[in-house]
Amino acid sequence: MPFRGPAAAVIALAVLLTPVVPGSATAVPGPAIVRSSPASDAATAGREARALRREANAMIRDYVNRYGDRLTAAQRRQLDGHRAAADRHLASVVVTTRRLSQLAASTASRARVRTAARAAISSHRRARAAAETSFTSVRAILEPRLSLWEGLQALRDYDDMMARFDDLGDRLDVIAREYT
Repeated sequence: MPFRGPAAAVIALAVLLTPVVPGSATAVPGPAIVRSSPASDAATAGREARALRREANAMIRDYVNRYGDRLTAAQRRQLDGHRAAADRHLASVVVTTRRLSQLAASTASRARVRTAARAAISSHRRARAAAETSFTSVRAILEPRLSLWEGLQALRDYDDMMARFDDLGDRLDVIAREYT
């Protein structure tokens, strides 16, 4: 659901005023993944998944604490439900990346590590899809109650979190390719 009214005008203005670098229409490579070994990459992915889970929970709790007084009890319960669902999905990502890390560090066969990598990727994709769905619901609840600047900050927080989530997915894809 796009921003309406003054929010749409400010976002449009921000897009129009963003400097364009010549040649920037080409794809920009994602973050550099420093590679040492597949086992090390898997351990890093596990740490990133745990950090992402902690920070996503903290961010949602912060929003509930900061803006909860603007919400009805039912809306607060809905937000808490979305937080709990996000935590469940991220817990699944943590478990599958931990398993991947353990297998990559052990003497497990390439086939077992490849299966674990695919499970981690699948878990990540489900969690990413659930995050997008939850964001749509949360946005519908919060957007009418936030000022323009609060809404822009919330959107920036979401974009930052999803960028980190995508980076984790990219790392998992790199690991999976190592074992194919």
